[in-house]
Amino acid sequence: MSRAKWSILALGILLVSLVVLFSCTKTVSQPVAKEQINVSVKVNLESYSGLKSVSSSITAFLDDLEKVKLLVKDSSNNVVKSDETTQKSNISFNIQLDQAGTYTFEIQGLDKNGTKIFGGSKQQAVIIGTNNTVIIDATFEPGTIKTTVEFSDEVWDRYNVEFAKLTYKKDTDTQGNGETMNLNINSKSTNTEKQVQPGMWNVKFDIKLNAKDQYTTPAQWQPQTPPQVSIPVDPAKVREIKFKVQFNSQRNEPEVVVVVTQVNLPFIEPVTDLAVTWNKANNTLSISWNYNQAGATFYVYKEIKNIENGQEYYYYELVGSTQEKSYTIENYTTQENDRINGIAINVVLDGKESGLTKLSKAQFTEASQITVGKVTNLSATYDGEKIKLSWTYAQQSNGFRVYKKLTGGDYQLIGQVQTSPAEVSLSSNDYNNLAEVAVSVVYQGIEGEKEILAKANILPFDGGDGTAQSPYLIRTAWQLQRLGDS
Repeated sequence: MSRAKWSILALGILLVSLVVLFSCTKTVSQPVAKEQINVSVKVNLESYSGLKSVSSSITAFLDDLEKVKLLVKDSSNNVVKSDETTQKSNISFNIQLDQAGTYTFEIQGLDKNGTKIFGGSKQQAVIIGTNNTVIIDATFEPGTIKTTVEFSDEVWDRYNVEFAKLTYKKDTDTQGNGETMNLNINSKSTNTEKQVQPGMWNVKFDIKLNAKDQYTTPAQWQPQTPPQVSIPVDPAKVREIKFKVQFNSQRNEPEVVVVVTQVNLPFIEPVTDLAVTWNKANNTLSISWNYNQAGATFYVYKEIKNIENGQEYYYYELVGSTQEKSYTIENYTTQENDRINGIAINVVLDGKESGLTKLSKAQFTEASQITVGKVTNLSATYDGEKIKLSWTYAQQSNGFRVYKKLTGGDYQLIGQVQTSPAEVSLSSNDYNNLAEVAVSVVYQGIEGEKEILAKANILPFDGGDGTAQSPYLIRTAWQLQRLGDS
């Protein structure tokens, strides 16, 4: 074989060897970076009320809320992620986790001292490729009512305690009798603590004393009306009450004096534009306010101030409740005005409370100092079910009252509205017997003069004057029937 042929053969063998060599070589893949999983964590404080669909516009948190912390723990209870926010509403976190699995998500709302105000947790699986949203129902921490029963030396030396008891009841609990705690009195000062759900609480103290000897008068004593006070209780805070059993030398018998510390408790929005008018002529105290959420109940309190050792203390007497935006206290005399320090309103809506909005009696207005005007340009239309009214009023007001007057009858209130125009329900039977309607202005509890509109001036259509240029506007079958009658 020639030398040239050997060279060609050798080259071919080399090429085949290279092909075989590279075909047997394994491809080494590069490591792929882990894909992090996005998780959205939302805090639901509406669970405090037991409801899930309360408008977020009413959500308000404690003034001293400093921050909210989030901890994410794996199945071994190790913290794999933490975060915090200073949001006080619509609290949420957007985090990333390295791998799928089941995690426990914990949140804590803390004040500036690091005290836990509210908290909650939820265990949930995190899955790759899905929308991972975790909603944690949070609840407020309970507050504590610390009660001290303290005896003066004179009472303690003269009397034995037959019984003493405290009754705790939430002001919003109109059905129950509360929870009673019997006290074991062995010394001149007895303390007791009770954890309660945050809110306004009423604490009543009852006691019966028996004289230690036959020379002490009265031989037995028990308050005719057990003293009771309403106090606001904050989450994770201690509220103190002191019932002082002392001797009243003027009446020559024991008495109980109440001392309470002051506190604010905001959970939801409070009332605004609180105003109080004292009518000395008829001994009434007219209270009015504004509130922008429907369905709220307003609890009205008298604020009482005590001074002990130069320190001012406040407690509150529940007067009543209403779902209207005004309240009138009857039999409000000069003596009662001297006794109280002011008026306070607490809003309750869907189980949450606003805390007290207060107005001192120095800010009360006397009725003689207020002049309430009268609406003008009153007009109305009727559609078979509702009367639609409009008017003009440029001065300040707390609202307007709408009245109907049937033939041969007196004025009857059919609606309270805030602005013009307004709609008020009126049956077709009442319309048939209607003589006139009227609108009056209310400001700081004082009602102004009525502006009257006769039925003849109430258009039974939505508009128009019945001419070719301005035909009647008809929207309902009732109005169409009126067109046939006209």
